[in-house]
Amino acid sequence: MARYVDRGNLKWIPFLMPEHKAMLQKYCREVHQLDVSNYDERLDPLIENVLNDAIFNGGLLRIVAHRNGIEYKFDTYVEKLNYEKDTVLLRKSNFQEEIVRFDQLIGASKVF
Repeated sequence: MARYVDRGNLKWIPFLMPEHKAMLQKYCREVHQLDVSNYDERLDPLIENVLNDAIFNGGLLRIVAHRNGIEYKFDTYVEKLNYEKDTVLLRKSNFQEEIVRFDQLIGASKVF
């Protein structure tokens, strides 16, 4: 005998009005907003070591960065550190370039 699996709130999504969807999206943005006031423009030495190691050894990194207070995680290769512009040039696995400022970097770690 098959057991009934309740889909929870998913079954009610088609009945939401556009105003409700907008309210839920706004609420989601507010909940996931980061407090980035304590980050400075310098590059954290631990992150810098991981980035330099990835440049010389060509390893894949998982980068955690924020943009407009929203946290993003992605796997990438490090192309170049630009200390004049305080940016790092990253290349994603689909060959898309990503330029991230030093003050937007939260963390970096090797992906095995």
